[in-house]
Amino acid sequence: MTARRWFARIVLVTVPAAGVVVGLTTLRLARRADTASWAGRDVFADFLLLSAGWSLMIAGLFLLRRATDRAAGVLLTAAGFAWFVADWDNQFADSPIAFTTGLVGAAVCPVLVGHAVLRYRSQSIDRLGRLGLALGYFGTVVIGGLLAALFFDPAAQGCSTCAANLLAVQSIPSAVEALGRAAVLLGPLWCGLLIVAVGWQLAVASPARRRRDAPVLASGIGYLTAVAATDLLALGSSFVPINPETQLLWLVQGGCLLLLAAGTGWPSIQRRLTRARVARLVVDIAAVPPVGGLSTMLARSLRDPSFLVLYPTTENSMVDSSGRPATPDDGQSHTQVVRSGETVAVLEHGQRLLDDPALAAEVTAAARLALDNERLQALTRAQLADLRASRARIVLTGDAERRRLERDLHDGAQQQLVSLSLAFAVAAIRAADPAAAARLNNARSQVAAALAELRVLARGIYPAELADEGLAAALQTLAEGSAVPVTIAAAPTRRYPHAVEAAAYQLLSWVVKDSSGGPVRIAATDDGDQLRIEAALWQAPAEPAALEDRVGAIGGELLISRTPGGVSVRAVLPCGW
Repeated sequence: MTARRWFARIVLVTVPAAGVVVGLTTLRLARRADTASWAGRDVFADFLLLSAGWSLMIAGLFLLRRATDRAAGVLLTAAGFAWFVADWDNQFADSPIAFTTGLVGAAVCPVLVGHAVLRYRSQSIDRLGRLGLALGYFGTVVIGGLLAALFFDPAAQGCSTCAANLLAVQSIPSAVEALGRAAVLLGPLWCGLLIVAVGWQLAVASPARRRRDAPVLASGIGYLTAVAATDLLALGSSFVPINPETQLLWLVQGGCLLLLAAGTGWPSIQRRLTRARVARLVVDIAAVPPVGGLSTMLARSLRDPSFLVLYPTTENSMVDSSGRPATPDDGQSHTQVVRSGETVAVLEHGQRLLDDPALAAEVTAAARLALDNERLQALTRAQLADLRASRARIVLTGDAERRRLERDLHDGAQQQLVSLSLAFAVAAIRAADPAAAARLNNARSQVAAALAELRVLARGIYPAELADEGLAAALQTLAEGSAVPVTIAAAPTRRYPHAVEAAAYQLLSWVVKDSSGGPVRIAATDDGDQLRIEAALWQAPAEPAALEDRVGAIGGELLISRTPGGVSVRAVLPCGW
């Protein structure tokens, strides 16, 4: 077993163990002082109940050290005293002050515990919780305490050995009975309201807060449930009867309070374990981790699979370690790493382990070198991605402009030249003078030649077949109009995005144009997510840089290599455009 696990177990039992030790001491002193009064009593039950009270007080004093839990600490300390005050209103109390205090505060401990649980790690209490606390304090302190004490005279009502009740104004047993029944009747009601309020607080909490606060909140629900069950057994009576059922419920209450006191130390254990993992993290990141490795390493060290490091690029945008745009998850907790007033990273995590500024500083200090290195790489990749996107937009804009020019030439200049050629043909037929007819036919031939050159120009800008029918038809037209022999070994019939078709066609068009009179063999195959282009020609293209730029603009790859029979050109184009 590792040292940190030993430490966790030791801290986990420190709070209840302190209560047990003090409780045992109190038990021995009490038995030594009055041995006869302990005859026939269950020593284990008394030991457990005494330990529960002392544990509450010690846990309350422990919580006073936390600024956010001071209210809960005061309430738990008061609940620990109230736990013992419930035993003061008996015939063995020699002090009238102690006896009267016991009468008034005999049943206030459960309300104080419920109040402390609602305020644990919380700065506010909802309406349901406030209603339950109001009914609880009114029923236990006012009705069952102060008002009942006004009409209870121990000597007049059969307790000759009891100390005097300092608040008694008149002895009215029937009033004491009625007030006691009313207090018992209200008990299950306010306990139920507090149970629902604590349960709702646990249900709506984030997963991280639920893991942190569940020991205290769940123990508080168990304790209030046992108190409500005890009051239900006493319905119709003015006091809780002493029988095996109620004694068992008292033991359950004591056990729940011990667990509650132990649960208050759980956040400190979490923080200590996290610091131990941070210390181990320093060793783990001695070597610079690979791309994305820092988030993985921190997630493993802090035991949080959702841990992620994000890097701001501008005021409203972030990227992950690979340079891809990322949006922070609103359902996660976020810790900013700030240097010289500038946020250099945002740590996204599911556990609220870095809420402590000192702890967050330890994590960032341990990972500073790796954080800076990965941040620079992420920003560089983001800039490269922006550059590629910008280049792709330029290419797409150029392709759109080529399509527009081709359409303009086809619908404008070509149509006009066709009309002019027909007009010359008609004029030549109608001409009476053979010399004039010859000149008209000559003009018609020149117009036809200009029309052919214009069509070649338009096809070079952006072939109409590529836009209308796809890559296969455009390659067939390219082969038919080429001055060199072109063999098409394969051509896919499916349509691709305009950027992919344009890049593939322009690549093969350049290859055919630069073949220097030798035969060309081309093949285009569909690989599902990729379009593979292969061409075999006599010599390398004259402008390899232009080919690489055109293919790289859409994220493709180009390889030009020499073979025994000439030159091989291979390209892979992504089809995700």
